Amino acid sequence: MNRLHVMPADQQAVLATLPNRFVIDAAGADVQTLRGDALADAAAGAVMIVEPGLASAQALRSLVATGRPIGLALAASAALPEAALESIRAQASDVPLIVDAAAETAGSLRAALFELLMLLDTLGCRAEGLRLLATTPNEIALVIDSADSWNGTRVSARRSFRTRYALETVSRTLRREIVINDIAVSTPAEVRLFDATGTRTALPRYEGGLRASWRALHVRLTEGAGDGGQIDTAIRLLGLLDGVAV
Repeated sequence: MNRLHVMPADQQAVLATLPNRFVIDAAGADVQTLRGDALADAAAGAVMIVEPGLASAQALRSLVATGRPIGLALAASAALPEAALESIRAQASDVPLIVDAAAETAGSLRAALFELLMLLDTLGCRAEGLRLLATTPNEIALVIDSADSWNGTRVSARRSFRTRYALETVSRTLRREIVINDIAVSTPAEVRLFDATGTRTALPRYEGGLRASWRALHVRLTEGAGDGGQIDTAIRLLGLLDGVAV
């Protein structure tokens, strides 16, 4: 069992659904939680980064250099089961012609944009650059520069009373629609596919992205598994956000 320091209430609610894996202990901890903008405060031991999009690429790179286990508490990409990912990843013969990724958030716009970029990367969009389309106190819109078929993808985040991620892609043969609600209750991501044969829905998983993120960190701590390149991807994408001063 891994011990954690007392943490924000939203993370306590997530951990309450993971019995016999983590226990909150104010006296000591094997894992500490830190916001992305507070990585310099990390003590020894494993770290779960909450709102990782708030981190700078350099701050995360410096934390990685310490060699400790690191987890990212991701609400969007981690909410999709592998079966759903396989059905919605773009194939070479199915080039997305229109892509729109939009987030509503009650929190940081930068953190929401990072969530969308991580989700898009999981689906096959390797961002190599970002261009700022518009920025206001309540909304930021970006365009992704990519060498692959996702070039020109629009990504936006706006302030709202809720936090929600939506992605729609349209190709010549298929339309994909993904909706992920970031709420305390584990609501499954909605994945719908539309083609000439009709509409079908990917098999849902009743587990939120934050819970899946904590499960993944637990596996790394107990089994010594790697992160599948997730941290390297995060550093690259944070660097792109840093580059457009978002």
